[in-house]
Amino acid sequence: MDVVLGGKAILTTFRSGSSGCSKFAQTPPPWGGLGGDIPDAIFSPSFLSGFFITVNAQQLACVVHEFKQPAKFTISLVSGAHPSFDQESMSSADLMMNSIEFAASFAPRPGITHVLFDFDGTISLIREGWPEVMVPMFVEMLPPRAGETDAERRQLMLDDIMRLNGKQTIYQMIQLADRIAERGGTPREPLWYKKEYLRRLDERIHGRLDAIRSGQASREQFLVHGSRALLENLQQRGLELYLASGTDEMYVKQEAELLDVTRYFGEHIYGAKDDYKTFSKKMVIERILRENQIQGAHLLAFGDGYVEIENTKEAGGLAIAVASDEAHNGSGRVDAWKRERLLGVGAHAVIPDYRDANLLLERIFLK
Repeated sequence: MDVVLGGKAILTTFRSGSSGCSKFAQTPPPWGGLGGDIPDAIFSPSFLSGFFITVNAQQLACVVHEFKQPAKFTISLVSGAHPSFDQESMSSADLMMNSIEFAASFAPRPGITHVLFDFDGTISLIREGWPEVMVPMFVEMLPPRAGETDAERRQLMLDDIMRLNGKQTIYQMIQLADRIAERGGTPREPLWYKKEYLRRLDERIHGRLDAIRSGQASREQFLVHGSRALLENLQQRGLELYLASGTDEMYVKQEAELLDVTRYFGEHIYGAKDDYKTFSKKMVIERILRENQIQGAHLLAFGDGYVEIENTKEAGGLAIAVASDEAHNGSGRVDAWKRERLLGVGAHAVIPDYRDANLLLERIFLK
């Protein structure tokens, strides 16, 4: 079990030398952490903010036990599992957890040049709560089976919908039509279901759109926490940014403009088409690699759906799962279902939002 510790407080603890906590005979992490004795030379203000060291659970317990003065340092889990140590000791040390969870497959990618974002749930929260529209509609239209409870039908529909989250909306409608046919019903065309869903969704979100347009609500309220600062950081690093969504392209472009994020992506905003076979996130990734003549290792992607995570991983890119708690923006809580699902398809790291984006980018780019 490895964790990553960082900040002035942890250095102070190591330097005290009590109970052997100052000595760690370890191989330095590949992204620039330090192991072994900590030399005096690194105790400079500019270095402290970027200092990290890998320790195991036993060494962490030693640090927590010996750390007496009230200060804060960060902990990031490398293996993706939580170390077992005394929560009470953590509190007494005023220990603060970092929001980034790294999978064992994570490694720095300083050569990344292009970044792909999903939209809904990754940047925009305008459509937050969309499952609360789609699930009841599907349950309403699915013929019941003898002995089947409403809860069972609802769970079946929810599973189908979330399994396809990240793909174009039409695929969820195709799945609904297939389910109806399986039960002896006569389904409508999937496009009809899509249009009916969008009509119902508009009833839910049109007030949000009007509030942003009129200035009654701020744009930032409908951006995943820390989104703008992350986009600014990536742009300042000279990276090329792309946006791809399973939502219809017309709506994606309208809502991106409303949230004032179009300027970060320029013409690189892509969304679903009525002819669904002409668009997919995999196609967008292939286009990025082909048109820019780069390898997959140069691509970084952020998303809260399995499609962009899986497609990025398959292309050789670095996939960051945004397990956003959409209903409580800024809470810092990870959506457990998203986390499990996205780690399961190969995410290299999981974040609840972008509160620690600077730290994440420093790990990725080594600067």
